Amino acid sequence: NSKIKGIITKQTLSGTSFSSLLQKASSSRLIARQEVVSCLPVLALSNFLDGGNYVLDLCASPGSKTLQLLETVLMYRKNNKKRKQLKGRVVANDVNSSRLTALQDAVQRSGIPSKFTSRIVYTNHDASVFPLPDTVAKYTTSTHHDGVLADVPCSGDGTVRKDRLVYKHWKPNIGVALHPLQVQILKRALECVKVGGVVVYSTCSLNPMEDEAVVAEVIRCSRHENTHEDAVVLKAKTLSPAVVELLEWPDGKLKGFVRRPGVRKWKVADTKDDNDTVKEQQPLQNNHEHKHSDEEEDEASLLWHDTYQHAMKAGMINAVPSLWPPPSTTSLLTTTDATTTTPSSDDIDLAQQTTQISTNLELEVPESYHIERCNRILPQDHDTGGFFVALFRKNCEIRF
Repeated sequence: NSKIKGIITKQTLSGTSFSSLLQKASSSRLIARQEVVSCLPVLALSNFLDGGNYVLDLCASPGSKTLQLLETVLMYRKNNKKRKQLKGRVVANDVNSSRLTALQDAVQRSGIPSKFTSRIVYTNHDASVFPLPDTVAKYTTSTHHDGVLADVPCSGDGTVRKDRLVYKHWKPNIGVALHPLQVQILKRALECVKVGGVVVYSTCSLNPMEDEAVVAEVIRCSRHENTHEDAVVLKAKTLSPAVVELLEWPDGKLKGFVRRPGVRKWKVADTKDDNDTVKEQQPLQNNHEHKHSDEEEDEASLLWHDTYQHAMKAGMINAVPSLWPPPSTTSLLTTTDATTTTPSSDDIDLAQQTTQISTNLELEVPESYHIERCNRILPQDHDTGGFFVALFRKNCEIRF
């Protein structure tokens, strides 16, 4: 572009830094910047869209992915010559009205012609209770969305390389507190997408509590809670088919880009400072005693919990059973066979199921969940931020 070349030449000669140059070009609407890993969710979703689609962006602010989605839904494949009108639409939602206003301003400043940006509909709802498709017919001509992006609120620990404050203020309880909300948003995303449609779940966190634990809990719920049956009741029955399934990264997308598989087992961390019940009085040290470094003190303050029961006994705040890998059906059934009484399905929840398993058993996500299909992007692989992406296909109608 001649305008960009002109700015580069003038600013370079005046000694302006490259960073300042980028900022000026961005404010002049000549370029749009986005980190590589931030592009991944929409890039993956685009593989399942054919142009002219209706897509929902549940947590749209600040808007870079919304504009990516807009470009995707308004592009038609070369062999599709019959469609000449712009039929695609993006529903951009955010729970915070001020962020939504900032998003709208960012779209207006993008320099994209209004005939394109008019295909964005803005909504102000809590993503975890976003109106179901039959109540949003006024936004689209379809009862369900072709695709849904759930780039959920997270602790942001994957961004520590560019934002040192994240590291300074990081505590494990941040991800723990966000986990239930993330689960509910992903559930709602799966309810809003059409049968056969794809949901992309993403975070800029590498914490399993915000990533694999959320994915595993939603898959568990789709297999058990959706039918109002738990693993004990399913003893004499076959498991329900995969209502939702994890998809592998699309072939041909970013060849050579290193993606690590999702993890099947993890422990849950907590800090002593967050739990009054586990605080201990430490004797005062005199000046001659060895003092630990900040890193050693931080490590010493962490408490690691193998199971939900262990966390509850330690007084962990905001602990919920779904933070840990779900017990496999086989383990539950084996343990139930050894009991003298069979509790009713109404009285058994995930916490009670987990209690039935020996605390010596190291929990891991069942193989049937295919949690390895999740994508972990580690900073050292491509000099980027840390990121997590999981792709779901909805195979039949579901209500959580």
